[in-house]
Amino acid sequence: MSHVIESLPVLVLFPHSRCNCRCVMCDIWKTDTIQEISAEELERHVADIERLHVQWVVFTGGEPLMHSDLFRLCQILRKRNIRTTILSTGLLLERHARQIVANADDVIVSLDGPPAIHDQIRRIPRAFDIMQRGIDALLLLKPDFPVTARSTVQRLNHAHLRETVETARHMGVRSISFLAVDMTSTAFNRQQPAANDIGLTSAQIDTLEGQIDSLADAGGFVVESREKLRRIVNHFRAHLGQAEPCSG
Repeated sequence: MSHVIESLPVLVLFPHSRCNCRCVMCDIWKTDTIQEISAEELERHVADIERLHVQWVVFTGGEPLMHSDLFRLCQILRKRNIRTTILSTGLLLERHARQIVANADDVIVSLDGPPAIHDQIRRIPRAFDIMQRGIDALLLLKPDFPVTARSTVQRLNHAHLRETVETARHMGVRSISFLAVDMTSTAFNRQQPAANDIGLTSAQIDTLEGQIDSLADAGGFVVESREKLRRIVNHFRAHLGQAEPCSG
């Protein structure tokens, strides 16, 4: 059986090695070296990107807006009709608003809860307010510019999903999606898995389940179906040995 990748519609790139938040579930901010994908490096791989029929590149991190020449990377890709998305903490949106609307197709902001919870998780004073100003700046320049939110469910915000959705609505984003925090790997520059700090107890999982049930009337603003949201509950139950891990 061949395992050669012949088509890769979505390509996720980490253009910059560092981040401007100090999130409790991630240790990327502890990285003390700066590594970047240069425009010249990207150009060298353009032929392979086209050969794999890449249609969409998502810039993630870390914080991609910390890259010294991110918008040149966007330009290289967009000249080839490749969609570019910036996945951001939101702290640099206002500073780069004009270049973002000119060179990217959309932005996804990381939203960890209502303002106080978001700031607690990000461990940056007024992180929510700074992100809100950035979103406002983007929409002032281009009212139809697509901005969406993504929220990672973990111990500090599991009881606030409904509030998170309402916060996202008031922010002016088009939608919000939820995913379960990674508890077992050493991704995100972690030296060891972080389950003890961000995992849920059985009682907390019950609370999370109630929160997810309360999102049934979100009217499409929440991207995931109820079935997919309940996989987040299963993710935490499986970690405690209370359920079988979801497949697929």
